[in-house]
Amino acid sequence: MKNEKKFTVDEVFEEINKLNSEEKVALLKNTNLYNVVQLMNEPDQYKGTLEAIDSHVNTWINTKSVLKKLNGFMITRDCQKLVEEAKAFVPPDEATVMPGISADNFARMVNVIMNVTMKPVEECARIVYDVITRISCLNECQNNYDLADEDIVKSTSVLNQLNVDIAKTPFDLFTVLNNKKETYDSLSLNAIAKCLAGNYNAEYCMILIDKWLDVFNPISLGKVVESVYSIKETTDTMNRYFAELNSIK
Repeated sequence: MKNEKKFTVDEVFEEINKLNSEEKVALLKNTNLYNVVQLMNEPDQYKGTLEAIDSHVNTWINTKSVLKKLNGFMITRDCQKLVEEAKAFVPPDEATVMPGISADNFARMVNVIMNVTMKPVEECARIVYDVITRISCLNECQNNYDLADEDIVKSTSVLNQLNVDIAKTPFDLFTVLNNKKETYDSLSLNAIAKCLAGNYNAEYCMILIDKWLDVFNPISLGKVVESVYSIKETTDTMNRYFAELNSIK
């Protein structure tokens, strides 16, 4: 199977336009744009063409010279593309998987719950997804109470009274709560956990608050990928579920 072409017709044509008129005539006298694109994308064929030109009449000599100059242009373009790709590269652990949370932070939260509960990655990823989604709803509620349900509105009010800043990213939020946990009594901590995560996930939220620094182990790239894949699978499943609900109505 041949590799995909490095250069498109447009890219090669753009570089050809940098040649002067005599060079363009010499280049296209014995070849055409399609063949030139092939030569620029296939180094072995390019080398063979130059060697073949040496055995032809002098009319090919100018074409060889221009082909070598054009190939230099294309090598420069290829290097520029590689530099641009390197600048645009986002390491997997830094990629954003949910608003306000990167892949490594997501995996970090999954890791805390896994270490305490010993539940599988898939289940812990779903729990973290649910908690982060609710925190996002709480944050939005602060900006527009009319769009929030009664439970979210009440929870937001309680959290404000307890000086919990839900505008922070989940990572920063649990770092602050872990640092301040000794300043809260058990009832207040339970209330914070229920408000942040809802009754169903309150116990896991308490784990995140209580063990946030105790389980501050480095996250391997494999764990990041595994956690993010799990959350993608969970999200896809939820989307299909809601799509089916909407089709029933």
